[in-house]
Amino acid sequence: NDGNDEAVFTSVAPPPSSSPSPILSPQTSYTIAKRAAFKNVTVDRLASAFGAVDFNHALKTFLLASNPHAHIFPNQFDTYNVYKQIIITVPPNPYVGSQVITNRIRCTPSTTSKGRKLGSPGHFDVAFVIKDRLIYQAEGGLSGLRVAQIRAIFDLPTQFGYHRHPLAYVEWFTQLRHVDAVT
Repeated sequence: NDGNDEAVFTSVAPPPSSSPSPILSPQTSYTIAKRAAFKNVTVDRLASAFGAVDFNHALKTFLLASNPHAHIFPNQFDTYNVYKQIIITVPPNPYVGSQVITNRIRCTPSTTSKGRKLGSPGHFDVAFVIKDRLIYQAEGGLSGLRVAQIRAIFDLPTQFGYHRHPLAYVEWFTQLRHVDAVT
């Protein structure tokens, strides 16, 4: 698992106002392509090309958490439409600066050479994710944040219910313990 604690799914947009989002504040927005770049991606390809090795288990956990009455769960025959990137626009943060911040998060598998076109390595961005909003707002800095590598951004297939925002499969890195005084 390359030093990562766990894999998990999370929504890339705030849920209805009844519960706070673990990732985005109400002022945060995202932009994503109208259509996914990778259509009908199998679970095997998600594991081999995207590094989403616990995809089905993590999706089942997410589905049960978001709908305890769910009765259809993912299996190895399901396919998913996966995006190359998402652009997240974050409002000004007094700990970072007074400007709106735009973050491009990419998750693209490696490609092989074809004819004259060279292959390219995979690219899976890492992001700071707000895991505890209250601690983050009270203490700022790195408090309340976790580091995650984004492995796949995808639409939830309709057989698992309706979710109006894309989901992300992420791998959590070891939790930040303290700030190094030297760096």
